[in-house]
Amino acid sequence: MEDDSILIRRRDRIARGDSVRDLDRSLGRGDLLSVAPGAYVERTTWSELSPVRRHRVRVLASLERLKTDPVLSHFSAAAYWGLDIWQPWPSTVDILVQDGARSSGSFRRHTGDIARHDTLALGDFSVTTVAQTAVDIALLVPFHEAVVTMDSALRVGAGDSLTTRAELVAAAERMRGLPGSRRAFAASDFATHLAESPLESVSRVRMMEAGFPAPELQREFIDRHGFRAFVDFWWPEYGIIGEADGQLKYGGLGSADPEAARRAVIAEKNRENTLRRLCSGFARWEHADVVKPGRLSSVLRTAGLPSTRRSPS
Repeated sequence: MEDDSILIRRRDRIARGDSVRDLDRSLGRGDLLSVAPGAYVERTTWSELSPVRRHRVRVLASLERLKTDPVLSHFSAAAYWGLDIWQPWPSTVDILVQDGARSSGSFRRHTGDIARHDTLALGDFSVTTVAQTAVDIALLVPFHEAVVTMDSALRVGAGDSLTTRAELVAAAERMRGLPGSRRAFAASDFATHLAESPLESVSRVRMMEAGFPAPELQREFIDRHGFRAFVDFWWPEYGIIGEADGQLKYGGLGSADPEAARRAVIAEKNRENTLRRLCSGFARWEHADVVKPGRLSSVLRTAGLPSTRRSPS
């Protein structure tokens, strides 16, 4: 892993002459944050890390405490591979164990027949493969969350051949008979490499659940003036475009530079205006619209998209 350089180990600081009191003072002031027993990160550094990178740092710091070579699995393996998950990253580290050891402290231990899991040896530890990781998560989470990770597994593997749909199905087959295995099969069948974000993945599930027609994904639009743009969802039969979290299409919206943010807003507005001239209906939604029941359905129906399900409104 690439996160070793930001870890501050208690034993190393003491070996270099820092006292226990110095370390405790730094922790008390909040200059250092504890990520595992005896392992710290500077507060300013931690604040700049993404949630997935924070989890990878926790994994690295925690694995050093194990006396046996661990098998990294589930959400921690997902963080290692760069896969998406829908829920917040956990504060514990997922590992596979053969016996019935209990979860405690920094570790969440998953028991079972390790031989059923496809793993790779990486130096001092092993990790479940991309396909195995996605299936293991699908055994534990609801269908929409399973699709988020399955989609990202195919997307990560699209250019580098890290995994394929056939490998997802094979991993699900190895887990056949376990609780959640039918969900894993269904998610592997529904998954696509074309969903570019967790929001798009969950949006696809909500559309299916609400009886909307399946859209084309990542459709390119071009006009005679040289405009080119890819849209998240396209229903050619109805001439309707769908955009999930469209304000993120251009960088800069979260920038500390007000001028960059202003330019991003203008660019996105111009993009949307052009797309509206190229379609019959336009729908845009955000995270809250897929979390709250019925919100996405309302957005799509307002844009003119029909559903096979009855609407209360």
